[in-house]
Amino acid sequence: MALSKIPTAMQETLVLPDSPAVLTSKTFRIPSSAYNVAVASTGIVQWFSESFTTVRANSKVLITYHSGQIACPNPPASGEYNAKLTWSINNSGSGSNMELYRDHNHEWYRAVSANTDSRIFITGQALTNSVSAGTHTIYCHAAAYNAALTFGSQGTSPNRGAIMTFQEIAQ
Repeated sequence: MALSKIPTAMQETLVLPDSPAVLTSKTFRIPSSAYNVAVASTGIVQWFSESFTTVRANSKVLITYHSGQIACPNPPASGEYNAKLTWSINNSGSGSNMELYRDHNHEWYRAVSANTDSRIFITGQALTNSVSAGTHTIYCHAAAYNAALTFGSQGTSPNRGAIMTFQEIAQ
């Protein structure tokens, strides 16, 4: 396999001929039904689901996300709480049919200490196992640790809501 160099003024980029290609893509804001979803301390809920159509068998779906604002109206004084997002495809069980995803454990743990309203966000990527060509349902699960959280907080405010991108990738 030969590598070709594409020079630029600032850098050199190596292009691999067998690198993954994006076949289809979808970027969207979460549905209004996912605004202000309460998650109890140590709870997990299905936050929302979205359909996505792939065109090639054995491709995978890369999920890139920004949670939008997550509110913690009554954070513990210690700051020992955390928010999580997990994913699944074609099965509503958290983590089902996923190859890779971030678990967000300790991402915001003790990062915010306050006795009043705290707001955080989480970002990340997840990758499904190989899927068939066709329409799939992708589920997003919201979880809380050690404090009640509100996902989709202020989702109706311009540019404060969650943004998700699904990309079908294949070799």
